Amino acid sequence: MGNGEYAKQVDAYDPLGSIFLPRTNNPEAEFSVWQAQILLRRGIAAGASFEEQCRLQEQLDMARRHYMGAVALQEGEW
Repeated sequence: MGNGEYAKQVDAYDPLGSIFLPRTNNPEAEFSVWQAQILLRRGIAAGASFEEQCRLQEQLDMARRHYMGAVALQEGEW
């Protein structure tokens, strides 16, 4: 897969252009990233405390690291 094709898959966004929708053969990793982004956005919209927003951001970061690991394994980089 060339870099351009990979970028098209990875850079898919929702109609609002704000939520990253990952594309891998690992549905669990994809859902985790999507779910973490939704939870963070809802927390911010609901006026979550700074600590809660930090916790939600940490969950999103962890899900993204897991997703990027899945992409690397799929691409044979690891």
